[in-house]
Amino acid sequence: MLATPSTNVGSFEIAPGLRNTDWQELNLTPESAGDDWTKAVAMFSKRMDRFLVPVDLMSSSEFSGFAIMALDCLLIETLQSFRLGRSNPVNTNDKQSKRMVVEFLTQRPLFKASFQDETKAKLFYDHFRNGILHQAEVKSSGRIRIDTPEMIMPSDDSQSLVVNRRIFHDALAQEAKAYMRELVDGVDTDLRRNFIKKMKEICRI
Repeated sequence: MLATPSTNVGSFEIAPGLRNTDWQELNLTPESAGDDWTKAVAMFSKRMDRFLVPVDLMSSSEFSGFAIMALDCLLIETLQSFRLGRSNPVNTNDKQSKRMVVEFLTQRPLFKASFQDETKAKLFYDHFRNGILHQAEVKSSGRIRIDTPEMIMPSDDSQSLVVNRRIFHDALAQEAKAYMRELVDGVDTDLRRNFIKKMKEICRI
């Protein structure tokens, strides 16, 4: 059972129904018992619901592509920062954000077949991630669709990409679940150590 939220000074919410003090009470280490990691991953899962639940609610709407892709771009950076234990970018450090997105797309199993090299990943970062989050538009000839047969395809003029947001998001949700399974399994202690580092940063420890 998760700890009861504390009312102490400095206590704040890190996910729906969870506070930083709940995390602190776990006193987690890379070598902690499996039950402790199951609790930690349950906390992380609730934090991920901030991204996944809204997408599920919007997915049936024909006009939700930009909103879904914006959330997915944020989720990519979140997952990659947890996997690597990277601190939050300082002063909107775009170089770090770009590196995380490119690494995720070219390395994660469900994405690397589509983003075989960094060229496509960098196009996605510039035209989709930056375009939507900074200017509320997809740059160049990039398009977000739901009716294409593959996750990504070349745009009509080959200067950008066409992204199937349903295939893209489904793969991203599966990657989030795979990451949580890895944490519980505990084979990769560095992955656990990076997770703890990131959670401590979030909880301001």
